[in-house]
Amino acid sequence: MTKIEVKDANALDKKIPRNLIIKFGDNYFILKAGLEWKAMQLYGGGGYSLETEIVERKDGYVLAKAVFTSKNGAKFSNFGEASLKNVINPKMQGYLLHLAVTRAECRALRMATACGYVSQEEMVGGSFNESIALPKPEVVEKTTGVKSSIDITKLRKEIK
Repeated sequence: MTKIEVKDANALDKKIPRNLIIKFGDNYFILKAGLEWKAMQLYGGGGYSLETEIVERKDGYVLAKAVFTSKNGAKFSNFGEASLKNVINPKMQGYLLHLAVTRAECRALRMATACGYVSQEEMVGGSFNESIALPKPEVVEKTTGVKSSIDITKLRKEIK
């Protein structure tokens, strides 16, 4: 029997670089890059693959499936869909295929990394769907003059 080393995925949530998490209103969301960062920390470079396929594609609707496979054979799969009903930004309605694939990848990555955050790319009003009126992300001025989308000290307290 093969022994598998397991890392604490929840502990990594506290270490996600602050520029990979954003805050809208009172909620925190992770960027796809943050999910990829977390997968790299848990599985290492070359330690996993992420494959997508288009399950269904018709006028105004796309359903995609993503499968995350670790090098030890663990598989996590999930679906992402994009349609004229759930993509209300007219500028993005021509990119339903890309949106569906990205949403599927984010969901599979969230499962594989046990991430407690919803990804920004999945939420209504996210980067792909900007015409929804949501509060603007908070920008916190740091003492070094670097602007951050969140106050990492407050975030760490909320995570504990």
